[in-house]
Amino acid sequence: MSGEWRLVLYRGAYCAYRREAGNPIRRALGATNREHAEAELARFVAAEARVTGGQLQTVGQAFDAYIQSRPAEGYARQRALWIKAAIQKVVRPDLLALPLEAMDRSACRDFAQARYRQGAKPGTVATNLGILRAALNWAAGERLIDKEPPMELPPSAPPKDRWLSAEEARALMDGAEAPHIRLFIILALHTAARAASLLDLTWDRVNDRFIDLNPPGRARTRKGRAVVPMNPVLAEALIEARRGALSDHVIEWAGGPVLSIKKAFRRAAERAGLPGVTPHTLRHTAATWMVQAGVPIAKVAGYLGHRDSRTTERVYGHHAPDYLQEGSAAIIERLHGPSMLFSPGSFEPVGGEQKSKTRQKRQSGAQKKR
Repeated sequence: MSGEWRLVLYRGAYCAYRREAGNPIRRALGATNREHAEAELARFVAAEARVTGGQLQTVGQAFDAYIQSRPAEGYARQRALWIKAAIQKVVRPDLLALPLEAMDRSACRDFAQARYRQGAKPGTVATNLGILRAALNWAAGERLIDKEPPMELPPSAPPKDRWLSAEEARALMDGAEAPHIRLFIILALHTAARAASLLDLTWDRVNDRFIDLNPPGRARTRKGRAVVPMNPVLAEALIEARRGALSDHVIEWAGGPVLSIKKAFRRAAERAGLPGVTPHTLRHTAATWMVQAGVPIAKVAGYLGHRDSRTTERVYGHHAPDYLQEGSAAIIERLHGPSMLFSPGSFEPVGGEQKSKTRQKRQSGAQKKR
């Protein structure tokens, strides 16, 4: 019986390794560094699967191939392993044991109902099925399976509109006792990046002009990653972190990469009196602050890595200073004429020639009290 291929360093060179019938089998990858070797290993495994033909018969086999294709020390592989463990909690239906042709929308609905009975929320179930769908889509793209099976995810929950004030953000940084948590908070607020991209960030993608959140060789996905500018606050925090760095990763703990920051972040939020605030709240906060400051939606979309600025408009548009002002002005002008148009937030008529009725009543009331 053959084991799965894994990456090893043999006589100074990276190679794919597994055991067959007790014998070691090695295949040279021709890679010069670990990141390159991991990418070559993924291609080697995919190519072998195509050559052997019909190797991937079940959903679980396709999911395992996807996991194997992710960088060994990266967040993406660890997250996929967590999702696999969550899917395995459901015995009926056992999605991973299903033949690929049996994977359909009905199986997804049955799985969702089983997870709900276990206490999982719709957002959690959507994440479980979403990562599985990404894996099957990848397998289809690599021609490891004929086509991506039809799947159905629970409806998306409305986006959370929780964002931090400047005072809350400072309190959160003060509540971060561990240096790597404080650094994560600073990076998240100033880059508007997702947690996964920050945990994957390595020093070779940081310089005095920008931070490149997209690692070399990473396939472009729906969740884009941007190149964001360096600023003085980021530079100060990163220079301090670089002095004590023990690994290639910017966010590190005990000399190695951090796979999950949720628990430590939750403790920092609780110490700051901000229960319910999550790492993603920081991304939402950064985007909200930019829109509130009048930064054009298209530029905010670029900062967030959104492919389509309509996504940014839908989630953050209502924070813009002039949100729907043109529509409101058109209604007022039609009903009451241009003299009743007010500049946003001032309650002063355009041109400042007349005072609003609201302000007149306020002043009249004050004079009567005197």
